[in-house]
Amino acid sequence: MQRPSLLVFALASLLPFTACASGPGKLDKDVVWKGADGKTVYEIESDDRGFEVVDGQKKEVVDFRWVDGTLRIRAATKVLGFVCSNNGGLCICDADKKQVWQLRRDGADNWVLESASGVAAKLESRSDGYKVTDAAGKETARVKTDADDVTIRTPANKVLLESKLRLPTLAAACMSFDTVPVEQRLGLLVGVVGYKLD
Repeated sequence: MQRPSLLVFALASLLPFTACASGPGKLDKDVVWKGADGKTVYEIESDDRGFEVVDGQKKEVVDFRWVDGTLRIRAATKVLGFVCSNNGGLCICDADKKQVWQLRRDGADNWVLESASGVAAKLESRSDGYKVTDAAGKETARVKTDADDVTIRTPANKVLLESKLRLPTLAAACMSFDTVPVEQRLGLLVGVVGYKLD
């Protein structure tokens, strides 16, 4: 009689764990970013271990692997830093775990990117994506979405990067932060996906 009780208890203990452990977010399909010339600039792949980014020649640019609940940023064998969840937003830390960037919500639909010296960029939500401004409020880029694509554009509407819409608009918008090193921009992008930010 005790065996069935023990078995029921064991199953009851495991079921909540399974239901709660939805795991980190990942991409349903690879994301390919193309430049204004139509050539592949970056391809982002994901699996249960994290994300890998390769260039147009399929050479690895950077990878992001889950380590103790954070995404480790690594290029070749060198650890460049970490992407961490932070109060509903994200932070990028360097290899010494010193915070370099923080992406945080600003109201319901807007976001702010901050460095140690203050605001670096703002994402102002629009019906078709985001308007990207610097700390002074000057427009630096536009993130536009339609039914099929997401594009990063100059304020004059020239396309810089384009991808099929396979990731959240916020994730795509991270590619517009041109003052942020590309490995860290990609880190913010995969962080939005990995930590399931909206």
